Amino acid sequence: MATGKISRLPREIREQLNRRLDDGVPGNRLVAWLNELPAVRALLAAEFGGAAINEQNLSNWKQGGFRDWRMQEDARAFVQSPAMTLEQLVRGVAARYAALVCAWRESPEPVKQRKLRVVMQDAMKLQRKEQLAQASELNRVRPD
Repeated sequence: MATGKISRLPREIREQLNRRLDDGVPGNRLVAWLNELPAVRALLAAEFGGAAINEQNLSNWKQGGFRDWRMQEDARAFVQSPAMTLEQLVRGVAARYAALVCAWRESPEPVKQRKLRVVMQDAMKLQRKEQLAQASELNRVRPD
């Protein structure tokens, strides 16, 4: 189970936060907004000794939960396109990551390794979701 302050917030609040992040709202405004919400204050009091959400918490969220949300939103947009197939989605994601890897050529080695690790985690998540979807489809059409 996720243990960060933001990951423990109600889904509706996380969704609003992700949309605001996606819209480019500055971090300090987001932190202030979150800390004013009654549901957030209640959770922080109950589970984190009342310690407020800070910009480091938001930074951690951007690198984890928000990145995952953004990837899911991109995948959803591809899939909802009437002519989009799963194969086209995979090719599109692969092309996007190939462009990123090319851009990293000038980066120092530790930066390359961290970014490549993130790319590989994303690719594994997409592959796992595809496998789960295929298994679900097989279970749906399999005669009993």
